[in-house]
Order: sequence, then structure tokens, then C-alpha cells
Amino acid sequence: HAGPLLVLIPGIRCRAGIWSRSLCITHSLDRGAMFEFLGVARAAGMAQIVLDPNGGADPDDGELHARHCVHAWRHLVLASAAQELFVVAHSFAGASLIDMLASMPEESLHRVRGIAFTDSVHHVGPGCLQLSDGGLPHAASVVLRERAVMWLADDSPVDTELWAFNEDRGCRCVSAGVNEHASTNSFACRSIFELFSSQARVRFPLIFDNASRVNTMVKRLAISDDAAHMQRIFEEWDADGDGRISVED
Repeated sequence: HAGPLLVLIPGIRCRAGIWSRSLCITHSLDRGAMFEFLGVARAAGMAQIVLDPNGGADPDDGELHARHCVHAWRHLVLASAAQELFVVAHSFAGASLIDMLASMPEESLHRVRGIAFTDSVHHVGPGCLQLSDGGLPHAASVVLRERAVMWLADDSPVDTELWAFNEDRGCRCVSAGVNEHASTNSFACRSIFELFSSQARVRFPLIFDNASRVNTMVKRLAISDDAAHMQRIFEEWDADGDGRISVED
């Protein structure tokens, strides 16, 4: 597959295909697993690779997480025919992604077209690498600045700009539209794919489940106990200003 390739990386403790075990139990697989991302990617004609960095003896070992990710990046992702790479890295996966980028030959960095961090714990300052000394090479830092966005857990409407550029994170930072760590993936999913499509050499089609989107809207209202915040959410969704929220909005 020489077209776009989507790489999904869970944080610490979760196995391949899962963003959050607790969300799968308390909410739904739509929110806690990666099915929505895989479905949108498939409809867009993207190949998909889901990493499984927590399958070792100690799923809490960050170094093992990073080693798995770097190995898979070198031997699966970079070895593929895909010329456009898009990555979603959640939580600790963001730190592993910094090592992945640092391990890339500079001449391969052009293949990385889009990066979405979801409430990641990464940084790009001294000591940012887990598997080697030194820092992130300059060329990789440029990729982060130009092609990465971080969706942070925050109460502001989704995509509200928090930092045009955050020096510690090395990229632009926006709100995920929800102030709950593990939920940042499902709440930012649509925005992530819209970013990726805009950064592709040729925009790819995006098909979203509108019923699922309305379900997400209701969930955001349900977890809020602040009247002013609820009003802001409602106004954000009421695109045509008719005082109602519908699939068409």
C-alpha cells in the first residue's frame, strides 16, 4: 500500500486497539477503543497499523514501551511502501514517539505528514529521549513544529487554540473539548482526521458517523455540571443558530 498509512499508539498499560480499558467498561467501546479511528481511516483509503507496546512482562515499563515502538517503527512502518505517515499518540505514547522520530534517518522525515498527540506526556527539552542521550534532532523538531498538533484535556470547545506554539511540547496545542485524559481521543477524532486530510499531499475523503457525533455531544453535556460551560457547548454545536442541535448541525 503506497497510499497514506495511519499508525495508532496506546499509552501505558493498554493493549493494541484500546485507548482506555476503564472507558470501555464505563462508557462504550466507541469511546474506549480505537474502532472509530480505524473505521474512518478505512473509509478514507488509509492503511492502518496498531502498535501493541504493552505486551511485555511489565506493562508499566516505559522503556519497554519505547523500545517496542521504535522497533515497530523501523521494521514495519518505515519498511512499508507508504509515502505518507500519520500518527496518533496517546498519553505516554507521545514520549515514545519522540524516540521514534529521533531514530529516523533525516531523509525519511518527509514521509511524516501528520502527528496528533492526545493529552501526551512528551516534551522536547533536554532529556526528552528514553533510549539514548541527547535531544531531538533539529530536523525532527521542524517536523513537530510544522505537522503536529496536541489535543489537551481542557474544558474549552474542541479545537480552541491554547498555544500557537508550545516550546516544551514542540508543537501547537488545542483543546480536546473534554477535561478527562482518556476521553481526549474520541472527542478529538473528527478534528484529527480533518487535520490529517488537510496535510496530505492529496486530501482524502472523510466519512463520519453523524449519529455517533450526536452521541458525543450528549456525553459532553452529561459530564458537565457548569451551566455556563453547558451553554458554550450548546452554542458551539448549534451551527445554524436555531436553538436546536441536530445531526445536520
